[in-house]
Amino acid sequence: DMAASIRQRTNKDALPREELIAGYHRLPYRDKARVLTAILVACGDGRSDGAESMITNALKAIHDEFTGLVQALASKTVPADNVDARETACLCLELFCGVAQASEMTKPERIPLFVTTYLPQLSGLMGFYSDDLTVCEAILRFFRDYTAYFLELLDRSQSLVLFRSSAVLLKSY
Repeated sequence: DMAASIRQRTNKDALPREELIAGYHRLPYRDKARVLTAILVACGDGRSDGAESMITNALKAIHDEFTGLVQALASKTVPADNVDARETACLCLELFCGVAQASEMTKPERIPLFVTTYLPQLSGLMGFYSDDLTVCEAILRFFRDYTAYFLELLDRSQSLVLFRSSAVLLKSY
């Protein structure tokens, strides 16, 4: 139940109105990414357990959805041209773009820790969707933004993963 889930996560009895929740589901993916960026920046101070929990839950939701997509594409249980797979790819990519935009959060080093593990899979998506301009644009935008905002925070191994993934991405493009 949606109401119970929200109560559990916010530890409050006050719930957003049902039309606000339904409205979020109808938002374009880029707007959802902006909401995610705002959540990460606002909760990034880490002053409360609730804020840390929101960040963890938001990143876990991206992880779960993206990992499922990558596994389905790699095992060929879902073809890349499947409408649901394409929409999931678009949503995940926009959310990763939202994460990359969260460079102004307190302790931004958490973002590279999260993102670095997914860089090879993100660049690998270009192999599946090189003929889809919407997906290509989102992948390229993510790599551009992530590199611009976080390159100076990366350690040697994270930098190597980024450069190797970028090379694979550009070869596939």
